Amino acid sequence: MAEAGVALRQRQPLLDPRGRVLRHPSPRAAPVLYPTSDHRGHHLLVGGEGALKFYRFFSHSMETGGVPVFEAPTAVGEIGANLYGGSHPAPSVADWDGDGRVDLI
Repeated sequence: MAEAGVALRQRQPLLDPRGRVLRHPSPRAAPVLYPTSDHRGHHLLVGGEGALKFYRFFSHSMETGGVPVFEAPTAVGEIGANLYGGSHPAPSVADWDGDGRVDLI
């Protein structure tokens, strides 16, 4: 019987542009990918225990077999925000308002 489905690669660590392994600083990660504005890659937004981190897409590396390379994570937040992500934010993306652009929810 032929197998149907998706072929997955072995796990590989995320790398920064210098080839260093990126480690997410908080447990219970809840990752979501969303497309870059030029649609050449995907940024990574990761929720976790008490934090939301943004990993900007850098490039696809030929040395890593086309695995995406990301910049070091930066904290996501808004000063004086009317909305708070809570203790364990779990981001998602969708075209919430129907304008053809991906919205973070």
